[in-house]
Amino acid sequence: MPFDLDGPRDEDGLLHRGLWYGRAVTQMSQQLSLEAAFARRWELENMRQRPLCGVLDALLRQPGEFGLAPRTARRPIPLSQEAATVAATVFQWLGTAQGLSAVVEVLRTAGFAVTDRATGSEWADASRFKRAVRDGLRSRYLVEGTPQFSEDRLPMYMGTVNDVVLTRPVSTADAAVEDALSTMSSGAVIDLLVVRLLRCVRSYLMSSTEAETHTAVEKSASISRLGETVLSDPDVPGIGDSRERLRRLLDEWHSITSVRASKPIPGRGDQLVA
Repeated sequence: MPFDLDGPRDEDGLLHRGLWYGRAVTQMSQQLSLEAAFARRWELENMRQRPLCGVLDALLRQPGEFGLAPRTARRPIPLSQEAATVAATVFQWLGTAQGLSAVVEVLRTAGFAVTDRATGSEWADASRFKRAVRDGLRSRYLVEGTPQFSEDRLPMYMGTVNDVVLTRPVSTADAAVEDALSTMSSGAVIDLLVVRLLRCVRSYLMSSTEAETHTAVEKSASISRLGETVLSDPDVPGIGDSRERLRRLLDEWHSITSVRASKPIPGRGDQLVA
């Protein structure tokens, strides 16, 4: 589950955890440990006991003439669980590769520098964050170079993520893995999944036998699962309206299969909205 309802609550009964808190704190990669550190810090800052004020509580109150917000000040925006969840999600995002990149860029603009304590080098170029994104993706997904064998030539390899083929054949497994990671980190995977799932759904709608229906469902199962996962992953960016297209297509796929499971319907693959 992206949102864990179990956890410590403040004196107003609010949980200060973001949507992806569980994903960050249960994984062991270096990038996710940083994301978890941000998430835990935000939670700590909002668990203060009275008469102190939690950060979110203070931010949502009208500040006085000295910039302070006493507990008696009014709130232009209500303090609710929805507001607490949104705020916690945003703060945790600062620990992701993209979020940290934004933080470092702001600090550099203001004249500060962030250095890697292990190497003493400054985090100045984008390659550091690209590597962090790739490391995070490899820790959360099964990324492989899957061989393709042929009798008349050397084996070729395709990059797969969670058993879904994402790349064209290349000569080495390592190159296939790198291609798959690039497809994920660039967000191109979302458009690719739209095309793949659209084909599967049309095949499902046009199937006339139970065997054809079963084959279409099997082909689309791993694709739809990966699609739902990448839509909730902050390290997989969207390009244009591709995220919304994939979300609509997944919703339609679930709707179609639930209807057809109870009553067969005629093929209508040309009516898909994606």
